[in-house]
Amino acid sequence: MAASEQMELSGDVQDMEQLQARYRQLHNRQIEAKTNFKNAERQLSDLRKEAVEKYGTDNLDELRDKLAKMKAENEAKRKSYQASLDKIESDLAEVEREFAATEAEFYAEKRK
Repeated sequence: MAASEQMELSGDVQDMEQLQARYRQLHNRQIEAKTNFKNAERQLSDLRKEAVEKYGTDNLDELRDKLAKMKAENEAKRKSYQASLDKIESDLAEVEREFAATEAEFYAEKRK
């Protein structure tokens, strides 16, 4: 707690200079709070516009639903991709086995 706040709470008598200093501090805090609020409003407005442009809505519940759907779609695509890679790997291993067997037969006949 700031010294000026302690004085106020403790009930100490303040002279005009102290009161003016307190007023200036409070006024500066008010200006800062208003500035922060205006910046936050501007950012919120910008983000809402961006959400409408990208996702067609700025409604938080709708955005959450869209996010959940996007995550589910991404997971389905990831699983499909993994399954495709597994299949390719399996097919490649089978081709390699068949090639190795054919190659072994070829050299076995050549030795005869």
